[in-house]
Amino acid sequence: MVAILFLLLPLPFLLLGYFGKWKVTAAIIGLLGLWLVYILYLHWTGDPNDPSLNEYGAQIFPYFLGVLIAGMSLAHGIGWSVRYLKTRFDDNRARSKLGETFE
Repeated sequence: MVAILFLLLPLPFLLLGYFGKWKVTAAIIGLLGLWLVYILYLHWTGDPNDPSLNEYGAQIFPYFLGVLIAGMSLAHGIGWSVRYLKTRFDDNRARSKLGETFE
């Protein structure tokens, strides 16, 4: 059930950013929001006698999701930074060549 929610919640954010360049950013924000709600839900309703929480996978699942989302965010941020720096470098090179042409 939780996995289905993690797949469905980013969809509205993805649709909101569909016509722009913010698709991945919006999906990551949706995942972060769902992860925060899930962690708070586990914190508020955490029953140590719940058999599903005694399983090893259930204990590390929230942390795994957090690391996964943080990795996606980091990769996305690095991608945007590289794209920005490349564009800026190309613009500066084009301006310098344009200046050489008119000298």
